[in-house]
Amino acid sequence: PGGAGVPPGVLNARAGSSPTRAQLDALPTDPSALRATLLAQAKQQDAQAQQYMEQQAKKAGKAAAFPVATDPLSDNDLVFEQATDLLWEPHLSPQLRSALYKVLADTPGVTVQTGAKDSSGRPATEISRYQAPGKTTVETFEDPATGATLESAWNSPGEFDEDLYLSTTYTNTIPADPYQG
Repeated sequence: PGGAGVPPGVLNARAGSSPTRAQLDALPTDPSALRATLLAQAKQQDAQAQQYMEQQAKKAGKAAAFPVATDPLSDNDLVFEQATDLLWEPHLSPQLRSALYKVLADTPGVTVQTGAKDSSGRPATEISRYQAPGKTTVETFEDPATGATLESAWNSPGEFDEDLYLSTTYTNTIPADPYQG
């Protein structure tokens, strides 16, 4: 409140920003149908993001025209990103998780390395794909025993970003800051 830099006590995520269990359960488990759904979702999200950016530019009094990417992500890039993002969800049914792995296995350019380790040294299965736009290798590290996502990483020339997950759960309250007092 008042720009004090203090996070709110309750998180109020924008509706639709994270799928509900019902939405996850409604996703198809046939790999072909799931791939089509993931691609449609990615394209819809891209269109919504573009519309949002144009609205924000208009509010700021700037030209609302954003150039179209000259090297956009391919359909395979979009499916890979959607599938690996969905693997992060802790409430996936075993059938949906299996279907996601099948979609990834059938996506050109995907590599799987068993016996890998995440950046904290935990045993992992690494699933990765190179994306020509941005010259980025996108990686996800999955727990071979549970299928839980351990880490997501983006490796591009001169830059490496990662998200390391120690645990994943849902809540609408912010936990205490472990770095204070």
